[in-house]
Amino acid sequence: MNKSGIAGVVLFLVALIGFLLFLSPSPDQTGQAVSELGELDSVTGNKTDGKSVIPVKGPEMVLRLAAPLETEGHSKGIGIELDDLSGLEAGDAIAVYVPEEKQRYTGDVSEVNTTSAGNQVITGFLEVGKNRHRFIFTVGRHQTFGTIQTGQGRYQLETRNGVGRIISVATINEQLDFSQPDYVIPERRALPPEETVPERN
Repeated sequence: MNKSGIAGVVLFLVALIGFLLFLSPSPDQTGQAVSELGELDSVTGNKTDGKSVIPVKGPEMVLRLAAPLETEGHSKGIGIELDDLSGLEAGDAIAVYVPEEKQRYTGDVSEVNTTSAGNQVITGFLEVGKNRHRFIFTVGRHQTFGTIQTGQGRYQLETRNGVGRIISVATINEQLDFSQPDYVIPERRALPPEETVPERN
């Protein structure tokens, strides 16, 4: 083969490699993307530091870690962001991020009820390994309360206008003394003299 034939073969191979690279799946198609500074991490919903992340496939995450935390007046719990859940219906798939466990859980809504006050009560189950654990959200006009159970513990959350805190029940119970009664007996109020009933003989 002469030099022009060799050059033709090399040129063909270079063109073929370029064509194959052009057709190869992009990072978004393979499910692996390189985050740029300011892009949201697919697991936590937070801004990344520019390192590579692998997006998690599945339902959209409704509960995310909040950064920075802007809620005030609380010393315990971890800041979270929670989407408006009022549009959920039975059978809808959801995903939540539990910051204490640094874990994303997926699940589905099993029932949605409306109370006489107009609040929605959303119940369902999260898939935790081979087990299913219940969650319940009470969605009001501005506030949402929730309880999430996982294999590692139970968590309570409260948000106002989508921002709030999540805290484990174990942390809540740290300051409680269960040897003491959980009620208070009020002291009897002394009656003024004019209201005192005279004793009968």
